[in-house]
Amino acid sequence: MAKETLNVFHSAQKIGALTYDAEGQTYSFEYEESWQKAPDAFDLAPLLSRKEKTHTGTAVRFFFSNLLPEGEMLEIVSKAQGVSKYDPFGLLRKIGAECAGALKILDAQSSPPDGKSYIAVDMKELSARARSDAPEVLADLGGRLRMSLAGVQDKLPALLDVKDGIFLPELGSASTHVLKPNNRRWKIFPHSAANEHFCMRLAQRAGLRVPKSQLLAIPERLYAVERFDRAFQRPISVRRAGPLFELEGEPVSRLHQIDVCQALGLPPTQKYEEPEYETAPGPDIVEVTNAVVEATGEALTAKKQIIDWVIFNYLIGNSDSHAKNISLLWQGRRWIVAPAYDLVSVAVYSDDPEKLHDFAFNIGADTRYGWITGLSWYEFAESIGVGYRYVQAALRRLLERVGEAGQLLTEMTGELTEDEVKLLTKVVALIERHSEYVEEAASTMPEAARAARGKAKSG
Repeated sequence: MAKETLNVFHSAQKIGALTYDAEGQTYSFEYEESWQKAPDAFDLAPLLSRKEKTHTGTAVRFFFSNLLPEGEMLEIVSKAQGVSKYDPFGLLRKIGAECAGALKILDAQSSPPDGKSYIAVDMKELSARARSDAPEVLADLGGRLRMSLAGVQDKLPALLDVKDGIFLPELGSASTHVLKPNNRRWKIFPHSAANEHFCMRLAQRAGLRVPKSQLLAIPERLYAVERFDRAFQRPISVRRAGPLFELEGEPVSRLHQIDVCQALGLPPTQKYEEPEYETAPGPDIVEVTNAVVEATGEALTAKKQIIDWVIFNYLIGNSDSHAKNISLLWQGRRWIVAPAYDLVSVAVYSDDPEKLHDFAFNIGADTRYGWITGLSWYEFAESIGVGYRYVQAALRRLLERVGEAGQLLTEMTGELTEDEVKLLTKVVALIERHSEYVEEAASTMPEAARAARGKAKSG
């Protein structure tokens, strides 16, 4: 089979070409010369610099593979498109027009500029697909499964106007929000939409940068979060234009983003430091931190954001926080740490209150929530190159702010169902239990530091 090529665009401007050689089973990416020289251009990723016109090998394959869904959603998308889940090139040919970040991946030799055309969602179909027992996924609404969003959960890129009207982008137009229904494994993870919305709002109170989110009822629950990789005018308003709807004002712009797996040149299967299955281990928190610091060039800012992110995820029991849940955003001609996302209390779903799953990253030498001590946090501080007192202060600062979880739940009660309140009450109780662990750990960090230094001197 001859080599196959897909073109990669940012709006109407061609960035380069992605080529797959089936005979050698190799991927390559070649930048357009005009993009290499453009003053406002960006590198696809730190390992795919514009200084080199052509890149080949796993760094290219893994960068583009990380744009695709994962797990069960990858299986569903692959079957729907009639393409093997092991063929990222073939899948991107089908669904690469609306990726995360700034990229559009198309067969075409040219791409229209960002458009303003949208189609109204059939609310009956949306409601049917949003049910936890729905046989068909939300992402294939209207038989338009052509968007590529990474992750294992069912989700739909859409535009929400000021009246909460929901619209799908026509080819060339961009979405403003991501919609998530409750987890399809309802019996294991009930009310995940309310869970994520609550945790995101709590993160905002705790001082983390997060995008705006809301809960919709259609009547099934949808978690709707603004895309931080999009720029658009507010308020969002559309008007009918024949069979379609047209966005008033400027088109939605795409912003370039990558996750840490893309930054490190790793496949999505290596997002966990300690995977459960026979998969190569992913980066630990030190490698994640170093990658972010190197990309941004802002050590203090980057480390503060990662420290806060780790502590907050520990406090809420987000056992699924991993390397693909930290992203970099190209803004002002440099990389910055993107707002936090996918903040969910996973541990609340455990039947064993002592086990509560394991944390996704090792803190010191442990992943078990109740076993992560002052020494663990001291070793965490040492490993990423900050003074232990800085981490101690961060633990106490986050501890105080998440102490408002109960107050936040009271404020949100009017927008929640009775069953959602019951689940979130358990989340608040879990946060309180983890807060006790953190409070004890913070108080013992000085003693742990003295012991560790004494041991180092004597050793």
